[in-house]
Amino acid sequence: MSGGLVLVTGLPHAVAVGYVRRLLQQCPEVRVLGIVRADLLERAEREISRGMPGWALRVTLRPGTVTTEQLGQESRELAAWCDEIVEVVHIASLYHLGSDKALVEAVNIGGTQHLLSIAGRCPRLRRFHHYSTCFVAGDRAGVVLEEELERGQGFRNTWERTRFAAEMLVRRRAGDLPITISRAGILVGDSRTGELGRTDGPQFLLNALVHEPGRLRLPSGSWSDRAVAFAPVDYVASAMLALGREEAAEGRTFHLVDPDPLSLASVVSLVDEIVGRMAALQARRRGWFDRLLDAAWLHPLAAAGRLRVDELDTRARFNTMEAARLLQPLGLRCPAVPDYVETLVRAARDGSIGWARTSSADQL
Repeated sequence: MSGGLVLVTGLPHAVAVGYVRRLLQQCPEVRVLGIVRADLLERAEREISRGMPGWALRVTLRPGTVTTEQLGQESRELAAWCDEIVEVVHIASLYHLGSDKALVEAVNIGGTQHLLSIAGRCPRLRRFHHYSTCFVAGDRAGVVLEEELERGQGFRNTWERTRFAAEMLVRRRAGDLPITISRAGILVGDSRTGELGRTDGPQFLLNALVHEPGRLRLPSGSWSDRAVAFAPVDYVASAMLALGREEAAEGRTFHLVDPDPLSLASVVSLVDEIVGRMAALQARRRGWFDRLLDAAWLHPLAAAGRLRVDELDTRARFNTMEAARLLQPLGLRCPAVPDYVETLVRAARDGSIGWARTSSADQL
Protein backbone atom coordinates (compact mmCIF):
# COMPACT_ATOMS: atom_id res chain seq x y z
CA MET A 1 0.00 0.00 0.00
CA SER A 2 1.38 3.41 -0.96
CA GLY A 3 1.39 6.38 1.39
CA GLY A 4 -1.53 8.33 2.76
CA LEU A 5 -3.53 8.76 5.93
CA VAL A 6 -5.63 5.96 7.46
CA LEU A 7 -8.43 7.09 9.76
CA VAL A 8 -9.10 4.55 12.52
CA THR A 9 -11.86 4.61 15.13
CA GLY A 10 -12.28 2.35 18.13
CA LEU A 11 -8.91 2.64 19.86
CA PRO A 12 -7.96 1.17 22.31
CA HIS A 13 -10.21 -1.77 21.39
CA ALA A 14 -7.96 -4.81 20.93
CA VAL A 15 -8.86 -5.21 17.25
CA ALA A 16 -8.13 -1.53 16.56
CA VAL A 17 -4.79 -1.73 18.38
CA GLY A 18 -3.84 -4.91 16.57
CA TYR A 19 -4.81 -3.41 13.25
CA VAL A 20 -2.79 -0.22 13.77
CA ARG A 21 0.32 -2.07 14.97
CA ARG A 22 0.22 -4.39 11.97
CA LEU A 23 -0.44 -1.50 9.60
CA LEU A 24 2.62 0.36 10.89
CA GLN A 25 4.77 -2.75 10.52
CA GLN A 26 3.60 -3.80 7.06
CA CYS A 27 2.96 -0.44 5.40
CA PRO A 28 5.90 1.87 6.23
CA GLU A 29 4.62 4.72 4.03
CA VAL A 30 1.26 4.99 5.77
CA ARG A 31 0.32 7.38 8.58
CA VAL A 32 -2.52 6.83 11.05
CA LEU A 33 -5.10 9.23 12.46
CA GLY A 34 -6.90 7.78 15.45
CA ILE A 35 -10.02 9.36 16.94
CA VAL A 36 -10.06 8.34 20.61
CA ARG A 37 -12.26 9.22 23.55
CA ALA A 38 -10.31 11.74 25.66
CA ASP A 39 -10.08 9.62 28.80
CA LEU A 40 -8.75 6.66 26.76
CA LEU A 41 -5.95 8.51 24.98
CA GLU A 42 -3.22 7.46 27.39
CA ARG A 43 -4.29 3.83 27.22
CA ALA A 44 -4.39 3.93 23.41
CA GLU A 45 -0.89 5.40 23.28
CA ARG A 46 0.41 2.76 25.68
CA GLU A 47 -1.11 -0.11 23.70
CA ILE A 48 0.14 1.09 20.31
CA SER A 49 3.64 2.00 21.50
CA ARG A 50 4.63 -1.39 22.95
CA GLY A 51 7.66 -2.54 20.98
CA MET A 52 7.02 0.11 18.31
CA PRO A 53 9.85 2.67 18.45
CA GLY A 54 9.11 5.83 16.53
CA TRP A 55 5.37 5.14 16.41
CA ALA A 56 4.53 8.75 17.33
CA LEU A 57 6.10 9.99 14.08
CA ARG A 58 3.43 8.15 12.10
CA VAL A 59 0.43 8.11 14.44
CA THR A 60 -1.72 11.07 15.43
CA LEU A 61 -4.24 10.43 18.19
CA ARG A 62 -6.91 13.06 18.68
CA PRO A 63 -9.59 13.22 21.39
CA GLY A 64 -13.04 12.90 19.90
CA THR A 65 -16.16 10.78 19.58
CA VAL A 66 -18.01 9.15 16.71
CA THR A 67 -21.31 10.41 18.13
CA THR A 68 -20.73 13.89 16.67
CA GLU A 69 -20.84 14.74 12.98
CA GLN A 70 -17.32 16.21 12.99
CA LEU A 71 -15.99 13.52 15.39
CA GLY A 72 -15.29 16.32 17.87
CA GLN A 73 -12.79 18.00 15.52
CA GLU A 74 -12.49 21.49 14.08
CA SER A 75 -14.09 21.71 10.64
CA ARG A 76 -11.00 23.18 8.99
CA GLU A 77 -8.67 20.52 10.36
CA LEU A 78 -11.05 17.69 9.48
CA ALA A 79 -11.34 19.04 5.92
CA ALA A 80 -7.53 19.04 5.61
CA TRP A 81 -7.40 15.43 6.83
CA CYS A 82 -10.06 14.41 4.31
CA ASP A 83 -7.74 15.51 1.50
CA GLU A 84 -5.13 13.02 2.78
CA ILE A 85 -7.28 10.07 3.90
CA VAL A 86 -6.91 6.98 1.74
CA GLU A 87 -8.69 4.53 4.06
CA VAL A 88 -11.30 4.66 6.82
CA VAL A 89 -11.31 1.74 9.27
CA HIS A 90 -14.41 2.05 11.42
CA ILE A 91 -14.11 -0.21 14.47
CA ALA A 92 -15.78 1.90 17.16
CA SER A 93 -18.99 0.45 18.57
CA LEU A 94 -20.77 0.13 21.88
CA TYR A 95 -21.29 -3.50 22.81
CA HIS A 96 -22.35 -3.48 26.47
CA LEU A 97 -26.04 -4.29 26.38
CA GLY A 98 -26.76 -2.69 29.72
CA SER A 99 -25.89 0.73 28.30
CA ASP A 100 -28.54 3.35 27.65
CA LYS A 101 -30.44 2.47 24.48
CA ALA A 102 -30.11 5.98 23.04
CA LEU A 103 -26.34 5.93 23.58
CA VAL A 104 -25.99 2.53 21.89
CA GLU A 105 -27.92 3.87 18.89
CA ALA A 106 -25.87 7.06 18.82
CA VAL A 107 -22.59 5.14 18.73
CA ASN A 108 -23.46 2.15 16.57
CA ILE A 109 -25.84 3.77 14.08
CA GLY A 110 -25.07 7.47 14.32
CA GLY A 111 -21.33 6.85 14.48
CA THR A 112 -21.44 4.78 11.30
CA GLN A 113 -23.46 7.51 9.54
CA HIS A 114 -20.86 10.10 10.53
CA LEU A 115 -17.92 8.00 9.31
CA LEU A 116 -19.67 7.28 6.01
CA SER A 117 -20.29 10.99 5.56
CA ILE A 118 -16.63 11.78 6.19
CA ALA A 119 -15.53 9.01 3.82
CA GLY A 120 -17.64 10.60 1.11
CA ARG A 121 -15.57 13.77 1.50
CA CYS A 122 -12.23 11.99 0.89
CA PRO A 123 -11.23 12.25 -2.80
CA ARG A 124 -8.34 9.79 -2.40
CA LEU A 125 -10.35 7.13 -0.55
CA ARG A 126 -9.42 3.57 -1.51
CA ARG A 127 -11.41 1.66 1.10
CA PHE A 128 -14.05 2.08 3.81
CA HIS A 129 -13.60 -0.92 6.11
CA HIS A 130 -16.45 -1.55 8.53
CA TYR A 131 -15.92 -3.78 11.56
CA SER A 132 -19.16 -5.64 12.14
CA THR A 133 -20.26 -8.80 13.91
CA CYS A 134 -21.59 -12.20 12.87
CA PHE A 135 -24.47 -11.52 15.25
CA VAL A 136 -26.18 -9.19 12.81
CA ALA A 137 -27.81 -12.55 12.02
CA GLY A 138 -29.87 -12.06 15.18
CA ASP A 139 -32.02 -15.09 15.97
CA ARG A 140 -31.47 -16.86 12.66
CA ALA A 141 -30.86 -20.61 12.69
CA GLY A 142 -28.84 -22.73 10.30
CA VAL A 143 -26.10 -21.69 7.89
CA VAL A 144 -25.58 -17.94 7.43
CA LEU A 145 -23.69 -16.89 4.29
CA GLU A 146 -21.35 -13.92 4.24
CA GLU A 147 -23.29 -11.94 1.65
CA GLU A 148 -26.58 -12.42 3.51
CA LEU A 149 -27.88 -9.73 5.85
CA GLU A 150 -31.61 -9.02 5.77
CA ARG A 151 -33.41 -12.35 6.08
CA GLY A 152 -36.37 -11.45 8.31
CA GLN A 153 -34.45 -12.17 11.51
CA GLY A 154 -35.40 -10.82 14.90
CA PHE A 155 -32.94 -9.39 17.39
CA ARG A 156 -32.41 -10.41 21.00
CA ASN A 157 -31.01 -7.10 22.18
CA THR A 158 -30.24 -3.51 21.18
CA TRP A 159 -26.64 -4.33 20.32
CA GLU A 160 -27.60 -6.85 17.63
CA ARG A 161 -30.27 -4.55 16.21
CA THR A 162 -28.01 -1.50 16.01
CA ARG A 163 -25.10 -3.43 14.53
CA PHE A 164 -27.49 -4.77 11.86
CA ALA A 165 -28.71 -1.23 11.15
CA ALA A 166 -25.12 0.02 10.87
CA GLU A 167 -24.22 -2.68 8.38
CA MET A 168 -27.31 -1.80 6.34
CA LEU A 169 -26.09 1.80 6.17
CA VAL A 170 -22.68 0.69 4.92
CA ARG A 171 -24.13 -1.63 2.28
CA ARG A 172 -26.33 1.15 0.91
CA ARG A 173 -23.18 3.15 0.14
CA ALA A 174 -21.55 0.35 -1.83
CA GLY A 175 -22.46 2.09 -5.08
CA ASP A 176 -20.39 5.18 -4.33
CA LEU A 177 -17.84 4.05 -1.69
CA PRO A 178 -15.28 1.21 -1.89
CA ILE A 179 -16.57 -0.73 1.12
CA THR A 180 -15.46 -3.92 2.84
CA ILE A 181 -17.32 -5.42 5.80
CA SER A 182 -15.62 -7.76 8.27
CA ARG A 183 -17.89 -9.64 10.66
CA ALA A 184 -16.06 -10.98 13.69
CA GLY A 185 -17.26 -13.85 15.79
CA ILE A 186 -17.07 -13.94 19.60
CA LEU A 187 -13.79 -12.20 20.26
CA VAL A 188 -11.30 -14.03 22.47
CA GLY A 189 -7.70 -13.32 23.41
CA ASP A 190 -4.67 -13.35 21.16
CA SER A 191 -4.00 -16.94 20.06
CA ARG A 192 -0.28 -16.50 20.81
CA THR A 193 -0.38 -14.51 24.05
CA GLY A 194 -3.94 -14.79 25.37
CA GLU A 195 -4.19 -11.02 25.76
CA LEU A 196 -7.46 -9.24 25.09
CA GLY A 197 -7.36 -6.18 27.34
CA ARG A 198 -10.89 -6.46 28.71
CA THR A 199 -12.97 -8.92 30.70
CA ASP A 200 -16.42 -9.74 29.42
CA GLY A 201 -18.28 -12.45 27.57
CA PRO A 202 -16.15 -15.56 26.99
CA GLN A 203 -13.11 -14.08 28.77
CA PHE A 204 -15.28 -13.54 31.82
CA LEU A 205 -16.44 -17.15 31.60
CA LEU A 206 -12.86 -18.36 31.18
CA ASN A 207 -11.78 -16.46 34.29
CA ALA A 208 -14.57 -18.14 36.22
CA LEU A 209 -13.54 -21.59 34.99
CA VAL A 210 -9.88 -21.03 35.82
CA HIS A 211 -10.15 -19.19 39.13
CA GLU A 212 -13.21 -20.88 40.59
CA PRO A 213 -13.00 -24.52 39.47
CA GLY A 214 -15.94 -26.65 40.52
CA ARG A 215 -18.40 -23.77 40.92
CA LEU A 216 -19.68 -23.72 37.34
CA ARG A 217 -22.30 -26.11 35.99
CA LEU A 218 -23.36 -26.14 32.36
CA PRO A 219 -26.87 -27.12 31.31
CA SER A 220 -27.39 -30.45 29.64
CA GLY A 221 -29.24 -30.64 26.33
CA SER A 222 -29.17 -28.71 23.10
CA TRP A 223 -28.04 -25.30 24.38
CA SER A 224 -24.60 -26.36 25.54
CA ASP A 225 -24.23 -28.49 22.41
CA ARG A 226 -24.57 -25.55 20.03
CA ALA A 227 -21.51 -24.44 18.11
CA VAL A 228 -19.78 -21.33 19.48
CA ALA A 229 -18.29 -18.91 16.94
CA PHE A 230 -14.97 -17.86 18.47
CA ALA A 231 -12.38 -15.61 16.80
CA PRO A 232 -8.97 -14.74 18.33
CA VAL A 233 -8.26 -11.03 18.23
CA ASP A 234 -4.92 -11.43 16.39
CA TYR A 235 -6.59 -13.31 13.54
CA VAL A 236 -9.34 -10.68 13.19
CA ALA A 237 -6.83 -7.80 13.10
CA SER A 238 -4.56 -9.58 10.60
CA ALA A 239 -7.47 -10.59 8.39
CA MET A 240 -8.90 -7.07 8.31
CA LEU A 241 -5.56 -5.61 7.30
CA ALA A 242 -5.17 -8.18 4.53
CA LEU A 243 -8.71 -7.75 3.21
CA GLY A 244 -8.29 -3.99 3.12
CA ARG A 245 -5.47 -4.45 0.65
CA GLU A 246 -7.22 -6.98 -1.62
CA GLU A 247 -9.01 -5.53 -4.62
CA ALA A 248 -11.30 -8.55 -4.67
CA ALA A 249 -12.54 -7.67 -1.17
CA GLU A 250 -14.10 -4.40 -2.31
CA GLY A 251 -17.87 -4.48 -2.01
CA ARG A 252 -17.79 -7.77 -0.11
CA THR A 253 -18.60 -9.08 3.38
CA PHE A 254 -16.51 -11.63 5.27
CA HIS A 255 -17.03 -13.81 8.32
CA LEU A 256 -13.89 -13.81 10.47
CA VAL A 257 -14.63 -16.77 12.68
CA ASP A 258 -13.67 -20.39 13.32
CA PRO A 259 -14.94 -22.35 10.28
CA ASP A 260 -15.25 -25.54 12.35
CA PRO A 261 -16.63 -24.32 15.70
CA LEU A 262 -16.83 -26.51 18.77
CA SER A 263 -19.82 -26.66 21.09
CA LEU A 264 -19.73 -24.71 24.33
CA ALA A 265 -19.67 -28.00 26.23
CA SER A 266 -16.62 -29.13 24.25
CA VAL A 267 -14.79 -25.87 24.90
CA VAL A 268 -15.53 -26.05 28.61
CA SER A 269 -14.33 -29.65 28.67
CA LEU A 270 -11.06 -28.59 27.06
CA VAL A 271 -10.59 -25.86 29.65
CA ASP A 272 -11.64 -28.26 32.36
CA GLU A 273 -8.99 -30.74 31.31
CA ILE A 274 -6.33 -28.06 31.34
CA VAL A 275 -7.18 -26.77 34.81
CA GLY A 276 -7.40 -30.30 36.15
CA ARG A 277 -11.09 -30.88 36.73
CA MET A 278 -14.14 -32.34 35.00
CA ALA A 279 -17.11 -30.10 34.07
CA ALA A 280 -20.47 -31.21 35.46
CA LEU A 281 -23.29 -30.67 32.96
CA GLN A 282 -26.30 -30.86 35.24
CA ALA A 283 -27.84 -27.47 36.04
CA ARG A 284 -31.02 -26.22 34.42
CA ARG A 285 -30.85 -24.05 31.29
CA ARG A 286 -29.18 -20.68 31.99
CA GLY A 287 -29.44 -21.18 35.72
CA TRP A 288 -25.72 -21.82 35.93
CA PHE A 289 -24.93 -18.34 34.63
CA ASP A 290 -27.32 -16.55 36.95
CA ARG A 291 -25.94 -18.38 39.97
CA LEU A 292 -22.43 -17.68 38.80
CA LEU A 293 -23.14 -13.97 38.62
CA ASP A 294 -24.79 -13.96 42.04
CA ALA A 295 -21.58 -15.10 43.72
CA ALA A 296 -20.17 -12.31 45.90
CA TRP A 297 -16.70 -12.54 44.41
CA LEU A 298 -18.10 -11.76 40.95
CA HIS A 299 -20.11 -8.63 41.74
CA PRO A 300 -17.54 -6.19 40.26
CA LEU A 301 -17.67 -8.11 36.97
CA ALA A 302 -21.30 -9.17 36.87
CA ALA A 303 -22.59 -6.58 34.42
CA ALA A 304 -19.83 -7.24 31.89
CA GLY A 305 -20.37 -10.99 31.86
CA ARG A 306 -24.15 -11.17 31.86
CA LEU A 307 -24.58 -9.01 28.82
CA ARG A 308 -22.97 -11.24 26.22
CA VAL A 309 -24.39 -14.65 27.14
CA ASP A 310 -26.75 -14.49 24.11
CA GLU A 311 -23.69 -14.95 21.87
CA LEU A 312 -23.16 -18.38 23.41
CA ASP A 313 -26.80 -19.31 22.76
CA THR A 314 -27.09 -19.15 18.98
CA ARG A 315 -28.42 -21.64 16.45
CA ALA A 316 -26.59 -20.01 13.52
CA ARG A 317 -23.54 -21.43 11.77
CA PHE A 318 -21.42 -18.82 10.01
CA ASN A 319 -20.11 -19.87 6.62
CA THR A 320 -16.57 -18.61 5.89
CA MET A 321 -16.16 -19.60 2.24
CA GLU A 322 -15.45 -16.10 0.90
CA ALA A 323 -13.01 -15.25 3.68
CA ALA A 324 -11.16 -18.52 3.07
CA ARG A 325 -10.99 -17.88 -0.65
CA LEU A 326 -9.11 -14.60 -0.18
CA LEU A 327 -7.24 -15.18 3.08
CA GLN A 328 -5.95 -18.75 2.85
CA PRO A 329 -3.66 -17.99 -0.13
CA LEU A 330 -2.15 -15.31 2.13
CA GLY A 331 -1.54 -17.85 4.90
CA LEU A 332 -4.38 -16.60 7.09
CA ARG A 333 -6.89 -18.98 8.65
CA CYS A 334 -8.81 -18.67 11.90
CA PRO A 335 -7.08 -20.93 14.47
CA ALA A 336 -9.08 -23.79 15.93
CA VAL A 337 -9.93 -23.56 19.64
CA PRO A 338 -7.81 -26.60 20.65
CA ASP A 339 -4.76 -24.88 19.14
CA TYR A 340 -4.89 -21.87 21.47
CA VAL A 341 -7.14 -22.67 24.44
CA GLU A 342 -4.17 -23.55 26.64
CA THR A 343 -2.70 -20.12 25.89
CA LEU A 344 -5.96 -18.47 26.99
CA VAL A 345 -6.06 -20.51 30.19
CA ARG A 346 -2.45 -19.61 30.99
CA ALA A 347 -3.18 -15.93 30.39
CA ALA A 348 -6.25 -16.08 32.62
CA ARG A 349 -4.23 -17.75 35.34
CA ASP A 350 -1.45 -15.17 35.09
CA GLY A 351 -3.87 -12.26 34.93
CA SER A 352 -2.67 -11.01 31.54
CA ILE A 353 -6.19 -10.86 30.10
CA GLY A 354 -7.12 -8.49 32.89
CA TRP A 355 -9.68 -8.50 35.67
CA ALA A 356 -10.69 -4.86 35.60
CA ARG A 357 -14.25 -4.22 34.48
CA THR A 358 -14.37 -2.44 31.14
CA SER A 359 -16.26 0.84 30.93
CA SER A 360 -19.56 0.57 29.09
CA ALA A 361 -18.43 3.36 26.79
CA ASP A 362 -14.98 2.05 25.90
CA GLN A 363 -15.68 1.98 22.19
CA LEU A 364 -16.82 5.57 21.61
